[in-house]
Amino acid sequence: FGDVWHCSGQSNMWLPISHSFHANATYAALHAGKYGQLHIMDGNSGYGEDVRTNPWRRAADALGPRGRTVPVALGEFGAACWYFGQRLADLMEAAGDAAPIGLIDTAIGGQRIEEYMVNDTSLYACSERLGATSPEWNGRLFGKMITPFVDMTTKGWVWYQGENNMGGTKGSSQANIGYGCEQRNLVADWRRVWSETPGTTDPLAPFGVVTLASSGSEGGPHMGAMRWAQTANYGIMPNEAMPNTFLAQAYDLDDEWGPGNGPCVRDWACCPKGAWHATPQNMTACNAGTGGKPHLCDLACRMDTVPVAMGGIHPRSKYPVGNRLATAYWNLLMGGKRAFTGPTLAGCIVSGTKLTIAFNASLLRGDTVKVQEYNATAKLSFLDVMTDPNHFCIEPVPINASNASQGMHCPAWAGGDAASSKTQLDQGWVRLDLKAGADGASVTVDLGPLKGTAPAALRYAWGITDCCDHNDPMLYVTHGCVANCPIMGSSGLPANPFIARIVDGKCECIAPQVC
Repeated sequence: FGDVWHCSGQSNMWLPISHSFHANATYAALHAGKYGQLHIMDGNSGYGEDVRTNPWRRAADALGPRGRTVPVALGEFGAACWYFGQRLADLMEAAGDAAPIGLIDTAIGGQRIEEYMVNDTSLYACSERLGATSPEWNGRLFGKMITPFVDMTTKGWVWYQGENNMGGTKGSSQANIGYGCEQRNLVADWRRVWSETPGTTDPLAPFGVVTLASSGSEGGPHMGAMRWAQTANYGIMPNEAMPNTFLAQAYDLDDEWGPGNGPCVRDWACCPKGAWHATPQNMTACNAGTGGKPHLCDLACRMDTVPVAMGGIHPRSKYPVGNRLATAYWNLLMGGKRAFTGPTLAGCIVSGTKLTIAFNASLLRGDTVKVQEYNATAKLSFLDVMTDPNHFCIEPVPINASNASQGMHCPAWAGGDAASSKTQLDQGWVRLDLKAGADGASVTVDLGPLKGTAPAALRYAWGITDCCDHNDPMLYVTHGCVANCPIMGSSGLPANPFIARIVDGKCECIAPQVC
């Protein structure tokens, strides 16, 4: 029936609908008769290989009785996968297409990309892999979770993974190193295996990727380099290494309500025992904290009832993840006319005390580049420049992997050269303010704080990126925080994170990215 989409990865693709803020709206829409064309392979992928025996069910048939808070079957299905399908159904219906959509989710938490790869020469072609010393990982989940589905004609895939590879080398697809190489090869290998029988899955079937939210570092370094690696180091998808692919940025999609950080929950005891706390409700304390206006906390308390899974690493804000995926796919590959990606670095020019950053006009597709309001005092522009070119490095790595005491260096694939310092790599960044350019396709940066020193590099939204204004007294009281980073396309897609050297007053991206 219709189009089958296969979702996979680790726990942020596994996270069930019942753990998302939009769950009840989805249940209500299904009860009202919407999304009758959506089918799911029933069940919770976290139970492992049993998913292959789960039955197909219409999503509406997987609902519990009207009024039930958490329908068991649908509520256990992966939220990011579901919301991708839900938004895709909306777009198809608006275009007069009500073809059935089938969703499969084979994600399992705590896994590494090596476990989902085909265990052959393409895996071993990537050096400095996290799993190089753990051969038991290689292809382990591909055999259990993926192989049972390769004979099923599939429209495409959606992949959300990377947290458990944060401890490894992010690397470069061009240099065949680390995650960047593995991401490229996983896409190519899944396409190859699925399309071996002619007339089944398209050899270039669409493949979507979600970049990591900032809460997904698992304590590993170089989050910016990881997101870059997730695009095979092009900074955007599709690209030469991964054609017919699409991307949803999630660096600005951490948990919209904290989680558990707001005073309604943490300080004022306004909420009943909920997802993040076991403190009993205390209306005396609540009235004191809210100045006699306990209703201010109604929304925060309602959001606190949405269950969490293992802490902040699993943002409950999965609805915008699915929306961005479907928007990218539709506008890129299904004839949509709007932007499929956010503002994308095209270049930059230094002129006196002004830095102008230009974005790819053709990719804007009618969007304008806007700068959302941010707290400059709290340095929430997330636009940084560096003045010492010898400190530039996308990903410092040990000189000797078996003896870290020998220090770090910057390989050529990470932007290093013979002059690169072996100390203070990736240090010395200065946060500056920005504003939207008058042409609708650029932003400008005031270089005055550098006091005449020329910038040698720039970056935006690179690394752990928390754009929420924690000085706002109403944050997590009357409103949450999601999609709040400054540079945004007018249709609602965030800028792709970027980093580049500045040479002779102009940007030079690190290969294979071009700007």
